[in-house]
Amino acid sequence: MRLILFFLGGFMLANLVVAGSSMIRPQAHEQQRMFRDANKSAPAPWTANERYIEPTRKNARRSALDALAMPLAVACSSTGRAQIVDALAFYYGQRARSGASMPKPGARTAAASPRRPGPPPTTAASSG
Repeated sequence: MRLILFFLGGFMLANLVVAGSSMIRPQAHEQQRMFRDANKSAPAPWTANERYIEPTRKNARRSALDALAMPLAVACSSTGRAQIVDALAFYYGQRARSGASMPKPGARTAAASPRRPGPPPTTAASSG
């Protein structure tokens, strides 16, 4: 009789383990799928202001190309040279600013490296 009860107990325990693991795995898989889908639709953090930056970038590019495409007779005058210099300065200034705001390759962003919890920084008390 003990032997039968032992086998029945083992059988029930095995069923509980299988049922428990089969309930956990689909839920974890569903969470992974939801996370993956959410990350596909989310824009990259550095492109958040792209819709504001792009018109300025196009305007700078267009003004630089227009200044370089002007006829030589106009480009050789003092106002023509000033237009070319201003347009190129604006274009390269925009490029420098947009390049400075982009993350460097391989750099860790704030989202990628969470702040580790710890004690707040202490300041040295002045005695005097």
